[in-house]
Amino acid sequence: MKLRLGQITAGETRHELRFHPGVLPRLAEQLAAEDGNVTASLGVRRIDDLIEVKGTLHAELTLPCSRCLAPTALTLEEEFTALQAPAEWLKRLGPEVELGGSDLDVDFFEGDELDLGVLVEEQLLLNLPQALYCREDCKGICAGCGRNLNESDCVCAVEPEDHPFAALKSLLTETKREH
Repeated sequence: MKLRLGQITAGETRHELRFHPGVLPRLAEQLAAEDGNVTASLGVRRIDDLIEVKGTLHAELTLPCSRCLAPTALTLEEEFTALQAPAEWLKRLGPEVELGGSDLDVDFFEGDELDLGVLVEEQLLLNLPQALYCREDCKGICAGCGRNLNESDCVCAVEPEDHPFAALKSLLTETKREH
């Protein structure tokens, strides 16, 4: 959903948004989100040249497990505040400007519209866990045959000695013998 800048006033306006993960391009591309829904309840207001967006993000997603790639349910409920400024601000600052900590809290947009969908997607990506597991004791996938080790044991031979860490393993074995 795009808002024309002329529509944004000092008084807060409320917006309710609903998305399927497939229409959020970075989420679909980076995480292969299979199913779910994303909703956002947003309040938008102008503060001088800045636009403040405060809201609550709710997401119910099915994402791949970080270890075994099995479909894994994730529910997020996050509150956020995002400050948006026109990209012209950057041009006015000049080539050499020292930024303070609060300057890093501002994002920039171009044109005469603010895309709330892009903002919601960004907040969603920022709040996703670094790793998501189908279960706490997930065993992952065998590097040799690709079998899901949660479903059955691997049928691969014992770890080959020509893997990249074989030299490190031999050093560790030698160090243990010396002590």
